[in-house]
Amino acid sequence: MDSITYMKKLEQMYEKNFQVIKDRTISKKKYDLYAHYKDIAGRTLITKNDIIDKFEVNEYCLVKKIDNLNEKIVGEFLKHSKSLIKEIVKPHVEHKKSNITLILLCKKPLFQNTVQAIKKFKCEKTHCFYFCGITEVRLVVIDLEKEKVYTSKKAKELEKIYLNKLENVV
Repeated sequence: MDSITYMKKLEQMYEKNFQVIKDRTISKKKYDLYAHYKDIAGRTLITKNDIIDKFEVNEYCLVKKIDNLNEKIVGEFLKHSKSLIKEIVKPHVEHKKSNITLILLCKKPLFQNTVQAIKKFKCEKTHCFYFCGITEVRLVVIDLEKEKVYTSKKAKELEKIYLNKLENVV
């Protein structure tokens, strides 16, 4: 599997609903693809001008190509994800939730200890005792050689989406 072809598939998928930026540096790390989606919803009483409350949900996807992923690099991304939260997410009273999904494209197959580190990956931050929402960081690792997808527990629901993009590549 070719990383360039897979990256193009991801870009096409994101462009439908996300704002997409190529080659963006965030918190001193360069990402090949950055995608952001924002949804603001609210409840009204009788007319749409009588707003009771509203809330904001954000989805950030950061894609990076990595030649050889190991347990140490996964640990570095865990530390890096804490600085990502500080730089990307801007919590406020109407902020409900933000998801930051790190997608790593690996050219070489992963060792078992690396797969275990991916599954244990967990990073979340509550803002002002949940009054300003919560942010979760999810990790998706795509083994391009074996055509497998490995995810953290919070990203389990994304596994089929990224696996489907692997299978649909011509």
